[in-house]
Amino acid sequence: MIVSLLLAAMLALASVHDGQQPSPTPAPSVTPTPAIATPAPSASEIPTPAGSPSPEVSPAPSPTPTGLNLPPLTYHITPKQPPSPDPTSPQILEIDLNDQVLYSTKTFAARVTTNDVVTKVAISSNGHSGQMTLVAPGRFDSIGNIPKLPAIIGGLSVNLVFTATTADGRSTSVKVPMKVKR
Repeated sequence: MIVSLLLAAMLALASVHDGQQPSPTPAPSVTPTPAIATPAPSASEIPTPAGSPSPEVSPAPSPTPTGLNLPPLTYHITPKQPPSPDPTSPQILEIDLNDQVLYSTKTFAARVTTNDVVTKVAISSNGHSGQMTLVAPGRFDSIGNIPKLPAIIGGLSVNLVFTATTADGRSTSVKVPMKVKR
């Protein structure tokens, strides 16, 4: 989804060349929902009819966030931080990508590590953007497939802009230059 949105501007340029309009289709975002364990009532609180076994109640385990099933992330960007950053300001601590080149018909995967005050991260390029999935406080993942790109797109460079935003609207951004290959 993110990749389709990010490359929509390039596809629009290519569609003028090919005489067709692109139609990116957003995919649903997956956000894990934590389970809430409720304490089991004591045996004296549960009336049990005579002759029936009492039910066993076990607390539901709370899920550990594992994130999306990302391929190995080999391209690492560590943005320069201010000398003494305000802990209440949004910070992008690291951006990990599966490659520094976007390949036609291949997978694009990203993980952004932020401080805990960040509530959402968006990836944008050329006026199009998409939200990353919040996996755990301070960790956002995204994965998608690059659509088949026309030959005119190969060799171009784009800037992916990662923007981290807090609940009260404060934000910070990091630009990551990427090559596009067909």
